[in-house]
Amino acid sequence: QDPEERRHASDHTIAAINNLRWLKSTYAALLTLEEERQLFAAFDQRSETYIAAQARALAGFRAGVTSASGVHSTLDRSSHDLEIAGDNLLAASLQSAEDDSERVDATVDFLIFTAASGMVFSLILGLWSVYLVRKRILGPLSSMTNALTELAAGNTALEVPFADRTDEV
Repeated sequence: QDPEERRHASDHTIAAINNLRWLKSTYAALLTLEEERQLFAAFDQRSETYIAAQARALAGFRAGVTSASGVHSTLDRSSHDLEIAGDNLLAASLQSAEDDSERVDATVDFLIFTAASGMVFSLILGLWSVYLVRKRILGPLSSMTNALTELAAGNTALEVPFADRTDEV
C-alpha cells in the first residue's frame, strides 16, 4: 500500500481511539449503580485491550510488517470482545433507566394521591366549618333578629331566644 493510504488509516484509527476514550470518560461520570460500575470496569478493560491491539496493529501497519488483512483480523477479535462488554453495559444501563422510570412513576402517583387527599380533606374541613358557623352563629342570630323584629312590632309577651347564652351571640 502507498504511504498516503497508510497515513489515512493511521489518522482514522487514532481518531477512533480518541473517540472511544472520550466516550468512556463521559459515560463513567454518569454511572450510579454498583452493577453498572462493575460492568463499566469490564468494558474499560476490554476497550483498553482493543486500543492496545489497535496500536500494535497500527505500528505494524505503519512499518509495513502487517498487512491490512492482518490488522483487520487483529481488530476483529478485539472488537468482538469490546462489543460483548458494551452490550452487557448497555443492557444494565437500560435496566437501570427502566427501574428509575418505575420509581419516578411511583413517586408521581404518590404525589397525585397526596394532593387529591389534601384537597378532599380541605373540602370536608371547609364544609364542616360552614356547617358550624351556620348552626352556632347564623342560626341563633337569625332567630334573635326575628324575635326582636316582633318585639319592635309590639309583641312584648315574646321570649327572646338564646338570651341566656354567655358568648358574643
